[in-house]
Amino acid sequence: MAGKVEIVKQFFAAWARQDHAAVLELLHDDVAYQNMPFPDVMNGKAPIAAFMTKFGRGLQDIRHELRHVVEVGDVVFHEGV
Repeated sequence: MAGKVEIVKQFFAAWARQDHAAVLELLHDDVAYQNMPFPDVMNGKAPIAAFMTKFGRGLQDIRHELRHVVEVGDVVFHEGV
């Protein structure tokens, strides 16, 4: 199984392809995800799926540059542009 940092990289690569099914497949059922600068933490796959549908609508070229990825226990934090 891929390490957590590798899963984060796969997550953003799938999101850039707008392959939402692949993104959701990488997530645990009880995932907690926050996309800054939005204040709400999304708990579970359903709110993340809804967010992806709204967030990427109409975008043709989605890119994400990971600048820093930190893994501590079960937590992965990333900073990107």
